[in-house]
Amino acid sequence: MKLSLKDIPDTTILKQQYLWCNNRDLAFTYDSFPEWPQKLVLSKMGKLYEKGYLDFGVSLRTSWLTDKGIELLRSNGLL
Repeated sequence: MKLSLKDIPDTTILKQQYLWCNNRDLAFTYDSFPEWPQKLVLSKMGKLYEKGYLDFGVSLRTSWLTDKGIELLRSNGLL
């Protein structure tokens, strides 16, 4: 079965990125899910940026959650 972006839940990626932002000793989000190819996770992060859930300066891998991203996690009981 071929994986696609829709197979990766938005909230899973956002939660991991939130955790990484609060503990830089953790692996980058794209390294945190061995079941998914890194390239696919980075693409998902790009889509989350386009939707306004993530923002970044130099690199998407070091992105942070926007207020909209934090609110999505809160509304799903993940924060």
